[in-house]
Amino acid sequence: MFDAGVQIINNWKQQTDNLASLFSERKYQQAEKPMVQYIKDFNQALYIVNKQTLHQNIVDFKYKPVNVEERIAFISNQPRQYHSYIQLNELFKELEKIYARATIMEKNKN
Repeated sequence: MFDAGVQIINNWKQQTDNLASLFSERKYQQAEKPMVQYIKDFNQALYIVNKQTLHQNIVDFKYKPVNVEERIAFISNQPRQYHSYIQLNELFKELEKIYARATIMEKNKN
């Protein structure tokens, strides 16, 4: 269940420095495409941890970062901004912790 989500998070962790470099070099246009992809990846991982299909509403999710709906909306509307990168990085960090908690809770159920 969680393997695909862990892969998404690990991929972000491996690529985040490259994306940070684009922003530090002010290559905002080049950063936009990977940012859009990583936003999609984050959403996919969020759905995986909640065992939901892509047609479900995030509002009802049990496992999610605080204010995730507003933060994703901000990032999605402004993927070229450095602050969007910072927010996405924080969301991935929070999701990693949520994954760990969800995994433990799933194991305790069984």
